Amino acid sequence: MFKTALTRVKGVKVAARLIGGLCTLLLAQPAASESIQLVQSGGVYMVPVRINNTITIPFVLDSGAADISVPEDVFKTLIRTGTVAENDFIASQPYVNADGVTSLKRRFTLHELRVGDHVVKDVIASVAPDKADPLLGQSFLEKLPTWAMDNTRHVLVFGDKSPDVASPPSPALTVKEMHVGDCVNTTIETIGPAHRTGIFVNFANGGLGVSYDPVPPVSQSRVGDPVRMCLESIPQGCPIGDNRGRTYHVTNLRTNQSWTLPDASHECGGA
Repeated sequence: MFKTALTRVKGVKVAARLIGGLCTLLLAQPAASESIQLVQSGGVYMVPVRINNTITIPFVLDSGAADISVPEDVFKTLIRTGTVAENDFIASQPYVNADGVTSLKRRFTLHELRVGDHVVKDVIASVAPDKADPLLGQSFLEKLPTWAMDNTRHVLVFGDKSPDVASPPSPALTVKEMHVGDCVNTTIETIGPAHRTGIFVNFANGGLGVSYDPVPPVSQSRVGDPVRMCLESIPQGCPIGDNRGRTYHVTNLRTNQSWTLPDASHECGGA
């Protein structure tokens, strides 16, 4: 078990892990931004989240995870403190873990999550085993405004796009309308860490790329860079409403560097 200077939940520390070997990302500082100082403990960084305006817990910021996930002991603490009630429970759902094992996980609704001055309403979370880290996944991050991780000052930055970055032209197709072989021009909107060693990038047209490994062409890109995005593949047999697993080939038109990444760490039906 870890110790934390921020808060304690039955001795479990939750932290946003920033990898020491990951190069500092070249991110534009948003205008009129809010900077949230991360707290370091034991070589990791913590981002505190206020749940239902009742209890504050530091979470692992993991853009590669699909959902919010809390371990069993934290879940029990939320119930004991009245932060989560019986009428917040929703139907369980099977998840595919990173090792390929499928397990049925309980799910519930968190009615309010606050990070700094930013509030996200009605986010679905799942319950993980006791020793798992609480995670802030895409179900939370996709509802935030433009955000970036400043690895030099160790702060999480929210705000609008930098004023010197021109708004991208409206793409001919949204990512949901694209078919295999379609290409669109858009711009990079956010770059940040994914899980422990990886990186993610999302785009103004709603596209996303995620890797659990470093991707130098992405880390050398900047918020606002123009890119050409082409849809290479779409997974088949996905559950209704689960469109994860599309793969995009992207070329940064400023650096002329390219990469190919899926839009999630798991294909549809995964964790």
